[in-house]
Amino acid sequence: MTMENWRSYRPRAPREARGGIKASSRRGDFAESWWGKRWIEVLESFPLGARLGRGKACARRGQVLSLDVRGGRVEAQVQGSRAKPYRCHIDIAPFDEEIWRRILDVLGAHAYLAAALLGGRVPPELEDALEREGLPLFPVDERRIAMSCSCPDWSVPCKHLAAVFYLLGERMDGDPFLIFELQGLSREELLRRVGVEAVSLEEELAPELLTADGETFWRTAPLPPLPGDRGVGDPAALLRQMGPFPLWRGEEPLEEALEPVYRAVREKYR
Repeated sequence: MTMENWRSYRPRAPREARGGIKASSRRGDFAESWWGKRWIEVLESFPLGARLGRGKACARRGQVLSLDVRGGRVEAQVQGSRAKPYRCHIDIAPFDEEIWRRILDVLGAHAYLAAALLGGRVPPELEDALEREGLPLFPVDERRIAMSCSCPDWSVPCKHLAAVFYLLGERMDGDPFLIFELQGLSREELLRRVGVEAVSLEEELAPELLTADGETFWRTAPLPPLPGDRGVGDPAALLRQMGPFPLWRGEEPLEEALEPVYRAVREKYR
């Protein structure tokens, strides 16, 4: 659209869409999970002005007819004021292998983060751990995001792209692996690479750790050493392997606070 045409352009009400994807949110914020909300924060960091409100309305009315994620590309059709739906594309530049290696190193250093992912949840501590290493979990650099829409609005993102962003945030509620897929690592590949670490960790632990018989657990031989363990027989080895406990508010680390308890119980059963 030329500048002259843009000056004469006036937004028109969209045509009624049938069978579109309606947002779950009818009012207020989009998305319920912290990671879905964080994705939407990326969108709302752009200078959109009134297009944000129009994008929300568009998403809630079901104007988005289709939304497909293929790797780092999002393709959508959005019904606007014209008979033919607009075509929206969002492309996110993938992380290179070195960045992914560093991200996976962080997951490998904190077993509870990997365990949460294997359980289908993204713990907020993951973003904190990555930030300490100078690594992003979300595409906060807008230079990594390329967007286009076939509508006549010259602004990028337009209200149609905004609607797609909002719906993606809601979709992430049920599928947090979209965060990684959009940046170049599929769910299957991520689980494979994280799962290798989880399996190796399980193999390192004595089988009696998995027993439901508490007395048998405490009567077992000292635990095998783990990465970061102070040595064979450390009663708090498993806690130390899991990394900082997110809800602990004591002055000393949780594993140090519980270590005397572990030792006392083990001594009782020797």
